Amino acid sequence: RIVITVARFTAQKGYNSLLQAAATVSSQLPQTVFLLVGDGPEQTAMRALAASLNLPNVAFLGQRADVPDLLAAADLFVLPSLFEGLPLVVLEAMALAIPIVATRVGGTVEALGQDYPFLAPPADTSLIAAAIIKALSDRLASRVIGIRARRRFEERFTAARMGREMSALYRATMERMCEA
Repeated sequence: RIVITVARFTAQKGYNSLLQAAATVSSQLPQTVFLLVGDGPEQTAMRALAASLNLPNVAFLGQRADVPDLLAAADLFVLPSLFEGLPLVVLEAMALAIPIVATRVGGTVEALGQDYPFLAPPADTSLIAAAIIKALSDRLASRVIGIRARRRFEERFTAARMGREMSALYRATMERMCEA
């Protein structure tokens, strides 16, 4: 099973929590491979952490131009951030109907919804690991959850929808200005 994360290597993104969770996941689901895509100042420290946790199933892929292909090949997307605005990569995973495990923070919850089943508290490695294990262990339920996330994306986050809403906002503002 392929678990992917796409994010900058900064403290905000919670890679240390992900790697600690990966150790738990790997002990229960040893066939799991973790692909970490991105670059940043914390990458060296995270490589050292992965080595100290004896995680040979973690691959650091660096900056990549083929992220959509990598996402499409994954069984699960994980974003263990400590805080987020509206993360584009979560929207991209939703658009591809990839099940997502994420932390219950800011815009991630806005994107996925309060009742999304694979949300964990930030920095809680045991609950992040539990969510990953649950998502990987029940493929059918995860697939359904991924499809529901795609529907939510289509209903709320497509460029066309957001463009229509922005156009309506500008139109309403211009009408108020012309009336004044």
